Amino acid sequence: MNEKLREIYNQILQRLALVDFDKIWKGFHQCKFALYTDEVVYFADTT
Repeated sequence: MNEKLREIYNQILQRLALVDFDKIWKGFHQCKFALYTDEVVYFADTT
């Protein structure tokens, strides 16, 4: 499961890199995020 969360996290991170957040809302920017299940939390390269 950790490997799958890592894969999904990286896919989301790549998509977010394409977003111009400032165009959505002035001063808006990308923030760190986590993915989680009932058993595991994946935050960047930590579980």
